[in-house]
Amino acid sequence: MKKLYTYIKTGYSSGVYGCSDEFFTWIVIRGNNIGTFRTKGLYGTGYQYAEADLKEMGFEYFPSTAIYGKVVKSDYKGFRWDNEEDITYFAKFGKYKE
Repeated sequence: MKKLYTYIKTGYSSGVYGCSDEFFTWIVIRGNNIGTFRTKGLYGTGYQYAEADLKEMGFEYFPSTAIYGKVVKSDYKGFRWDNEEDITYFAKFGKYKE
């Protein structure tokens, strides 16, 4: 079964002193199951832990790109960010955690 993943930087926020956060969307393919996850983290920390876990579980990276821009706080207020546990669960079982 083919296991693939990619991530796309979907935006960033900035404050008085420059960039304050970055936002990423992940696409994870496990056989016929496709899932998406969202992470955030300044200077790439939002994808580093997940990428290491996915590679360890046998997933192969495929490159992708997207246009992104500045995100204001009201765009993501109350938004649920997926964490390492969510990504690991999907990668192992090919379904979303209930």
